[in-house]
Amino acid sequence: MCANSRKLASPLTFPKRLVFLKTDRYLDTFPCILAFMRSAECLTLRIVAKIHGYLITYLEKIMDTSYKHYMKLTPNQLHTRLLKRKTPPMQAEYIKKIVAEQQAEHKSENARTIQLTRLWREFTEPLNTERENVQGMLRYKGCENDEARRDALEAYLTVLNSLKARMQNHCKQDRKTPTMIASEKDLPNDGTHWTDWIPQKIKDRVITLFQEIERKPKAKIKIPFQRFASCLIIFATFVTQHTLHIFALCI
Repeated sequence: MCANSRKLASPLTFPKRLVFLKTDRYLDTFPCILAFMRSAECLTLRIVAKIHGYLITYLEKIMDTSYKHYMKLTPNQLHTRLLKRKTPPMQAEYIKKIVAEQQAEHKSENARTIQLTRLWREFTEPLNTERENVQGMLRYKGCENDEARRDALEAYLTVLNSLKARMQNHCKQDRKTPTMIASEKDLPNDGTHWTDWIPQKIKDRVITLFQEIERKPKAKIKIPFQRFASCLIIFATFVTQHTLHIFALCI
């Protein structure tokens, strides 16, 4: 009894064996601790393969897990939270690494989203202004009795809505800048204005509908696909040139 008691009182030591698992595709070598076994020959290759597969699957599961509930924590707060939950040290280190990578990726995505929103806003804001103008013209009472005018405005509004949806898709799903899309589609004028993003054949159809509208005295004539930005640039250039000319005369 005493001898057995002394044996049980001593710390348990598990023999460490080096097991070789050979398959058709690779030779994988890993140390395997065989608890309460005298030699590695006690395990068949099938059992070893299951143990190996379980370990690899478990590690991959840990690495691929999304810890969204830890995203707002600082490293110190995360360390304290894991200690309180008595998370095993190895798993805790994996979680810290994953959370740090996810936080960096989330920060990068936010910065990318802000940049894309700012770049596409330069196109969507004037486009939305044009859409609101067309919608206001459709709500005008006189438009109800003029079928040709209403058809032209509705066709124009459909084109504008379609363009807005495509631009939102490029921004939110494709995650590409206007310059990248314009280069891929080889848009005219490098896609500097929203009107450059509409194919010419569609423009021609809408313009034809507007030309069929009966002209009325003192009635406002709507011109589709106007480049207001270009007009402003021309006006600014004109003013600048004349200002420089006057300044040179004064000198």
